Amino acid sequence: AALDRGVVVTDASLFERATGIDVLALDKTGTLTAGEMALHERYDDEGSLAGAAAVERFAEHPVARAVVDAAEEADPTSEDLEVTEFEPHPGEGARATVDGDEVVVGKRSLLEAEGLAVPDDLAARDDAARDAGQVSTLVGWDGAARGVLVAGDQARDGWGATLSTLAAEVNTVVVLT
Repeated sequence: AALDRGVVVTDASLFERATGIDVLALDKTGTLTAGEMALHERYDDEGSLAGAAAVERFAEHPVARAVVDAAEEADPTSEDLEVTEFEPHPGEGARATVDGDEVVVGKRSLLEAEGLAVPDDLAARDDAARDAGQVSTLVGWDGAARGVLVAGDQARDGWGATLSTLAAEVNTVVVLT
């Protein structure tokens, strides 16, 4: 029955010992979530999603895939942009020339290091997303950030009910992110 609910038990004595649990810690990623990133929100100028996706097509991380998927869904012709001079910045983002414009995608610190100003409204959106535990990616060109793309993991169906049930049985439930 546990396996039917996505719980793998490797030691049956776990059920005997589980009655004395005071604190239960769960890893969020892949346990309460599906482990797949998706774009949840966009705060952007025209063209920033397509520009970000053009750069992210060359990156190899889950957020990049979420940005590319969202751009393809929004506009299948976004793949037609010409991209040259891709330059990854591991842990920070990437930059590339997209249809002649130098486009930078990534953390605010990368955009600022590349000389792009981050307007207050986009900085606030970036901060709010990060405070909510989401992944915020800025995109900019021509001297300024133009958008914030907010991605996050997809919650598994029924995760709220699962946590409620566990909380009723255990003194403390902790979700690790």
